[in-house]
Amino acid sequence: MAFLKIVNLFLVLALAQSVLCEHNDKLLEYTIQNFASIPKHYEVIAANATRYLLKDEALLANHKPEVMEFKSKLNVFMDKYANSGKDISASYEALDYFVDLTDYYYELPEDKLNDEYRFIIELLNKYHFRDISMELTTRMEKFFETFVKMFDENRSNYESNVLEHFDKFTAFTDLEEKVKYFID
Repeated sequence: MAFLKIVNLFLVLALAQSVLCEHNDKLLEYTIQNFASIPKHYEVIAANATRYLLKDEALLANHKPEVMEFKSKLNVFMDKYANSGKDISASYEALDYFVDLTDYYYELPEDKLNDEYRFIIELLNKYHFRDISMELTTRMEKFFETFVKMFDENRSNYESNVLEHFDKFTAFTDLEEKVKYFID
């Protein structure tokens, strides 16, 4: 019973702090909490899926050129992931590579789909690469949507140079461009 009272007390304090925060503080808090945590979360998921895929017996037994190139690309992602702890930009670069790698195979035209590419797509499906890529994309789009909404609600509190940067940012329609601009 005492434990529940303590939990309730912490909830009340957290809610009070949230209500009393300035809108600018809430936007900053939201941005800090999410923009750094999103890539870290999905990097781990993507790296784990890639590790399992690289150990897949069918992949290890296949030495055809397209499959060997695919293995090489997976290892490039793992290298990028290993170096991504340095900064947020490196994290997003690693994830961008993962998404591009995944999209490349799923977006191949029918006339280019040979047995090796079909094999690669089967492996990508087995380890849920498309799902990971789509979840990341959806999460980033939702982050930016919420960010824009929160910013717009307090537009009058910002100086003109901040508003100019924000307007440039909102003009981008491509998610990759938004991320790059946001990081810079």
